[in-house]
Amino acid sequence: MRYKSGLASYLVWAIVPALLLIRWQGKFVQDSVQLARYTPPPEVAALAQQANMSEDGRRAFYLTTPTIEANKVGLKLCDSHSTEKTVILGCYVSSKGIFIQKVTDKRLAGTMQVTAAHEMLHAVYHNHLSDGEQKEIVAELVRVFDGLNNPRLKKLIQIYRDRNPNQVGSELHSFLGTEVSKLSPKLEQHYAKYFVDRATVVAMAQRNEQTFAQIVSKAEAIDRQLKGMKGDLDRREQHVKEQGSIIEQQRRQLERIGNPDEYNGRLISFNQQVNSYNGQIQVLKQQITNYNRLVNSYNALSSEEKSLNESLRTGGSPQVLPSAPKEVAPGNPQEN
Repeated sequence: MRYKSGLASYLVWAIVPALLLIRWQGKFVQDSVQLARYTPPPEVAALAQQANMSEDGRRAFYLTTPTIEANKVGLKLCDSHSTEKTVILGCYVSSKGIFIQKVTDKRLAGTMQVTAAHEMLHAVYHNHLSDGEQKEIVAELVRVFDGLNNPRLKKLIQIYRDRNPNQVGSELHSFLGTEVSKLSPKLEQHYAKYFVDRATVVAMAQRNEQTFAQIVSKAEAIDRQLKGMKGDLDRREQHVKEQGSIIEQQRRQLERIGNPDEYNGRLISFNQQVNSYNGQIQVLKQQITNYNRLVNSYNALSSEEKSLNESLRTGGSPQVLPSAPKEVAPGNPQEN
């Protein structure tokens, strides 16, 4: 009886891998038939080539029958089908495919390639990794991610953790694979299955991020400078107004003097004060000109950022600049 029980147990364990093998072979055949019937549009094939996808990467990509859509259409498709509410340049939708928004702005060259690679890795995670493989790769992704010094990526992943923790594994798999240059040997070996050279797509992602980061950094520096200048400008303007009031009071006093000698004596001092006052007005005007020039520079950066966002049709800014400062009018002080 024991022998029979042991044999039965052995047979059960032998059948399970066999069933898994049959299932895998069946899926492979089904995928192969689907790919044989699919001819990627030239634009889609170009994205796969430019993102340096390997044969396995292209296979996973093409099996989703990816489409490149006009910006507005792509945005609606991703909004209506995808659970990835923060990824709006493209999306992977289970059983529907990959949608990629068309981006033509030369300043954002590489955006579509990065999006294609990002969504391809989502497809790999959900369609080509077993539960055990997912668990193993996510454990390594979390370990590497915890050691990263990347505030933007940390903040982004936290959004997923707060909104839907079940998405975190897939998002880590896509973001780290396309945006982080140095990973662990285990992860590099994993991603090497899907990229001929992963560094290509990482460089594109980092270049695009830097495009926005440089604008924001310059604008923030100008904003800090403007705040410092504004305080000094306000103080100088108040001082000039006070001096103007004093001079006007002295002018009225001079007009009441009837003695010519006394009048001429006090006029010399009065004219010196007027000259000093006029000099202060010129300094104030120059400060206002400098301030307004910086305001214009800030507004130009803000316009450039908005232009980039419009190119992406994101409906929101990757990074938001502070409210634009207003130009300062020359004010009331008049030269005497």
